[in-house]
Amino acid sequence: MDILIFMAFLALGITMGRSGRLPRLITDSLDMTLMVVIYGILLFVGIEVGTYRDVLSNLGVIGLKAVFLTFGTILGSGSLCLLLLRGE
Repeated sequence: MDILIFMAFLALGITMGRSGRLPRLITDSLDMTLMVVIYGILLFVGIEVGTYRDVLSNLGVIGLKAVFLTFGTILGSGSLCLLLLRGE
């Protein structure tokens, strides 16, 4: 169910952005707002990881998998962005 909510909000955001009807005040502050939200999410993820002692004790085992997951996410996101930008 969460993924449907995520996809609905993403689709709504794309629709709003493409419509060109957003006030300039909103579009001019999106970069800063997005960075603040991302930093907040990272903080809360860090807090949650810090509360699970099992995760911290197995960080060496999880580390390599996390690196591959991170690079896979970056490559996948970049590839999707390139595909979307070619359509314009």
